Amino acid sequence: MAGMYRQIHTKIWKDPWFIDLPPDYKLLFIYLFSNEQANLMGLYQLPLKVICFETDLPPATVEEGLAQFAADGKCFFEDNYIWIVNLFRHNANNPKSPKTQAHIRKTLESVPEIPLKVRLIAYYRKTWGILEGYDTPSIPDDTPPIPIPQEQEQEQEQEQEQDKRLAATAAPVQPEPVPAPPPPPGNGNGKQPTEHQAMFTAICDAMRFDGKLLTEKQRGRLNRLSKRLRDTGKTPRDVIGAGQWWWKEDWRGKKGDTPTDGQLFEVLGKLAQAPQVGPPELGQYQ
Repeated sequence: MAGMYRQIHTKIWKDPWFIDLPPDYKLLFIYLFSNEQANLMGLYQLPLKVICFETDLPPATVEEGLAQFAADGKCFFEDNYIWIVNLFRHNANNPKSPKTQAHIRKTLESVPEIPLKVRLIAYYRKTWGILEGYDTPSIPDDTPPIPIPQEQEQEQEQEQEQDKRLAATAAPVQPEPVPAPPPPPGNGNGKQPTEHQAMFTAICDAMRFDGKLLTEKQRGRLNRLSKRLRDTGKTPRDVIGAGQWWWKEDWRGKKGDTPTDGQLFEVLGKLAQAPQVGPPELGQYQ
């Protein structure tokens, strides 16, 4: 597909997930499936420096946007390779035709045996029933899981709407911390919250969620968000500060909109580049 035109489905502009993205993330996502390296499989090499140069976006914005896309199961960036999960679904009219199969194998043969390629093959075997005869190495134990199939995306969108309704009905109070699990032998009295528990509570504070009202699915989503934030070096203090800024300064927060995961990262990026006047109030996490 190099050097060819790309098509953009007009329904993307009404897609709930896409609508909630910050403008820079919208540009980044469209770029990923419309640049000259993109192909039918949505798997191709694209260094971070090239993305930044062609989009004129700063590296921090690109990295945070890619992390958001990965968390949402839309796109993955590993080893300087991009995999756009749904690009094949939107562009392959007949996945099992000989012509399409030939293109798939040619694409895969050009990609080294990286974990991302292995996960892609496993994903398409499960969702499309293709590539059954394509030999691949085993998936390493530390390889991230296969993204959520397309049929579950509507359920995710409904969950986000439920989050908004929860935030609208919950009182803006500091939620109680997640109960700590029993400490292992020799771990003292276990009163100090773990890094995950502290981050989980900070997220609830930033999004004005009442921890007692969270559903199991919402709790699972916030658990994943807690890990992403900690993996990118964020602290509970950072997250609470971002939440305070959102509700007091951002026009969306002022009108009562709960920040999405991507918007929370957006505010964290802004605050990281701005001079800090003073630390936010952290209560028990000071």
